[in-house]
Amino acid sequence: MPTMHTGELTLYYEICGEGTPLLLIAGAGCDHCFWRFQVDALAPYFQVITFDNRGIGLSDKPEGPYSIFEMSEDTARLLESLSIHRAHVVGHALGGYIAQELALNYPGYIDHLVLAGTSFGGPTAVPVSEEALIHMMPHENPEVGTRSTLTAFTAPGFSESSPELFEELVSYRLVHPTLKASHQAQVLAGVQFDQADLVHRIDALTLVVTGEFDAIIPPHNASLLAATLPNAESFILPGVGHIFPIEAPELTNQMLYEFLNM
Repeated sequence: MPTMHTGELTLYYEICGEGTPLLLIAGAGCDHCFWRFQVDALAPYFQVITFDNRGIGLSDKPEGPYSIFEMSEDTARLLESLSIHRAHVVGHALGGYIAQELALNYPGYIDHLVLAGTSFGGPTAVPVSEEALIHMMPHENPEVGTRSTLTAFTAPGFSESSPELFEELVSYRLVHPTLKASHQAQVLAGVQFDQADLVHRIDALTLVVTGEFDAIIPPHNASLLAATLPNAESFILPGVGHIFPIEAPELTNQMLYEFLNM
């Protein structure tokens, strides 16, 4: 089992493919398997690195609180341990916060940057919709709660249009439940993130992408973030919600391949 050890914790990671390193950073409550469709498609062209953030999957789950700065430092240590000094970086949701922090503190590490389903945080970002919050409320029945949360994370009608994939997502979450305390620590780290006044310092070639029906980090955040960055463009993927890398993998992979080869 490939792991990276620091003085504080151990991170689980996987590497697939050869070529320019491509680091994929998942969001809160998601392990490295969030990117499985991207790994399969992009490994023929890139050295794809996925990992579990602190608090999730096969990585250590230290007692909180966590911070985005700490999680970005974890990410930097991972790259250093792999002797990777420059990489394309893709961050989704909380992973987008981590990617921004990494780009601010280690700009030389970043080749192309993709900020997916994310924002610059703080009070000027557009918050999660009230309807999504209702869907995400804790439920005494884990399966009911999981189905409700995934409904908030996907586009309207996704469970009906892609029933097999929806059931696969439900099953995976039930078989691989997150540790409540560490998941909450990840979420709280995201809530406290605010780089609205600093993100303009990120000069990497950047794509800010979001799903048309993202209720978790609403789409207007993409244009706000892209307008703040000096070398960025935004793109809205039609017909998908917050977890569009899973909802529409072919469209996501094509977009990533084209941008990362610019």
